[in-house]
Amino acid sequence: MRWAVLTALVIVAATFAARAVISSGRASVERPRVGAEELSVRDALAGGSTERTVVTGFGFFDPGLGVTRICDGRTRDDPPACVGPTVTLVSFDPARFTYAPADGAAGEAIRHTPEEVTVLGSRLGDQLEVVEVLR
Repeated sequence: MRWAVLTALVIVAATFAARAVISSGRASVERPRVGAEELSVRDALAGGSTERTVVTGFGFFDPGLGVTRICDGRTRDDPPACVGPTVTLVSFDPARFTYAPADGAAGEAIRHTPEEVTVLGSRLGDQLEVVEVLR
């Protein structure tokens, strides 16, 4: 009976240890704080409406492609990486966001906003035509 109990305890401890090792290899993900009248990127994409929508997420600008996106989450790495669904901002001047200092060569590194951004825009598929930057 004692061996059965000890074996069970060893199996449980090994399972928890394995989970800790596996999860430590994954980057921690930060999700935006979404206000009452706002939608996360994931929720905005899930809705079928093309009417004006307020979307909150993390801004990323790729100067090589000339593309600005809002991501549903980001890693806690330095620099962070975009995680989850994204909306691409169209007809948008990337200078309307404030970005964290770039680590790479000027004009080449993907830039990210240090905080969440919130925009008002009209969605068409995975694109958002920005009308106004709210924060």
